[in-house]
Amino acid sequence: MEKRPSSSQAVTDGVPIVETELESTGHDQGSLKDGWRAWFQKDVISFFFLGLIIAFPTMLVSTGANAMFPGVTGAFGVSLSCTAAVTAFTTPLFLHHINLHLRVVISLTASVLGMIVCTLGRGSTGPVIGTCLAGSVYAFSTNAYLAIAAFYDPKTVRAFSSGSGFAVVFGPGVYIALMRGLNKDWRKTYLVCLPFLLVQVMIWWLLLSKEGRRAAERSRQETKSKQFQRDAESVSVEPSQETAGAPEASGFGPGKTRLGLFLKTILPVYVLPLVACTLLGIFALFGLAPIFQEKATFKNAPEGNLSYEISFLLYGSAQFLFSMLSTIRTMSNVWLWALAQCVLVGMSIVQLFHPFFTYYGVWLVFIFFIGGVVGGSVTNTNEKISVDFHNRGEPRDVRSFAMSYGGLGNFGGDALGGGLAILAERMVLRSR
Repeated sequence: MEKRPSSSQAVTDGVPIVETELESTGHDQGSLKDGWRAWFQKDVISFFFLGLIIAFPTMLVSTGANAMFPGVTGAFGVSLSCTAAVTAFTTPLFLHHINLHLRVVISLTASVLGMIVCTLGRGSTGPVIGTCLAGSVYAFSTNAYLAIAAFYDPKTVRAFSSGSGFAVVFGPGVYIALMRGLNKDWRKTYLVCLPFLLVQVMIWWLLLSKEGRRAAERSRQETKSKQFQRDAESVSVEPSQETAGAPEASGFGPGKTRLGLFLKTILPVYVLPLVACTLLGIFALFGLAPIFQEKATFKNAPEGNLSYEISFLLYGSAQFLFSMLSTIRTMSNVWLWALAQCVLVGMSIVQLFHPFFTYYGVWLVFIFFIGGVVGGSVTNTNEKISVDFHNRGEPRDVRSFAMSYGGLGNFGGDALGGGLAILAERMVLRSR
């Protein structure tokens, strides 16, 4: 029987301590004091800021969607979310072929290009292309970092989700503040924010511990090596015995493919309920909020785009708040979140045809809880994937692959919700 390595041996071999901790505790946080202290570990903080930084460009341009696409705000949602959904689905299938450092370079370069392209020209071509690029790189970066989080403390998954949630507050806040200082020029606002994106590289190389990075890269190389060996053995008369001494068997093979795992398990159990939550949330944000603004539905509402910007800010604030609360107490049944979202958005749709609340403040309460449901469902979905695949005893490459799909339901719902938002916005405003 193979002797299990100690924590110190795990670090020496380049394997994070989390593997030993995970097996011995089963995700138990221990005492309250130790639990709170664990949230201030260097790696947990690093993943929080990585989540914030990769989501920041998308949240910045999301706040400016009403200015970039006047009258068809949902066009922004479609431009961003369609490319994000496609990227989120395809990236995990080939991500193991890309070096970890190269992933960071791709993330940074594409983020900068996306924001720059948004500012080019005076028509809609630049914003559409830039928005598509922003959505694609956001999905790619989310998949990449969630896959790497499988080699760190499980709290890094929730920290990453919380960081992304905080970006929905931080991005609009920065946008609104800079717009006031730059004469409401959204193009200048985007360009001023570019230097902030460089922090991603600093965190990756200077703050994030090397042990987890090395373990993730070694697992990636072993997965590729085993895949090449299986291909060679498939044309041999006798199976090769060269891999008998491999440190850890790969979880994928002829009987268990990545695509098969996605279609049979990941899609129905984790992706679809999250799609329902985010679809309805984006429909409310990019469809109902602009409609209410254009129709001047509510009393005491601010004039101009500020009405939409405040709605977006509250949506993001609730998303972050509920995401943080979900790190303390999880509710892993994502279908319950979807049910709550149906009730909230359904009541908001009724407001279009049979108004029953007249004040702007009441709408802000609705959009706050709609955003909160999105934040809670995203964090709980990521946590559920991590816990379920660990409890099954799946190899780390399988867990890494599954966790990289944590954002697909979010991006897929965004794409569908954006399309419905365009349809609703055009139909309602034309009927005026």
